[in-house]
Amino acid sequence: MRPILDRLFARADLGDCWEWTGWTEHGYGRILIEGRYRRVHRVAWELLVGPVPEGGTLDHLCRNRRCFNPDHLRLVSPGENVLFGYGLTAQAARQTHCKRGHPLSGTNLMVNSEGRRVCRTCNNAYQRARRSIRARAAQEV
Repeated sequence: MRPILDRLFARADLGDCWEWTGWTEHGYGRILIEGRYRRVHRVAWELLVGPVPEGGTLDHLCRNRRCFNPDHLRLVSPGENVLFGYGLTAQAARQTHCKRGHPLSGTNLMVNSEGRRVCRTCNNAYQRARRSIRARAAQEV
């Protein structure tokens, strides 16, 4: 069987990104090694840089999941990897102001029982309106 590095580069489109042209799953290149499919970027990292520590993950700086160039990868924790992405969790974490323009920082920042960041100004306005509606409903009875 050919050495693993030869197999990697045989299926690569080499440019700035070393783009995997073989089979992918969820956008990540996959290669069969010793009867087990592995992610190409992890295999390349382990061969060219070193082992990925337990609990560590690799983040694609180039945002190209097919890329296996070690210069385009960095070792991070799974939580950091989520926050560097484009998902809803990452977008919410980068949010600096609420949808009404109030800052989500300092004394205006609350964390609710679900662990979500909440604008204190908007929450106070909501609670005042809610109390007012309840008071009117009680008077009508």
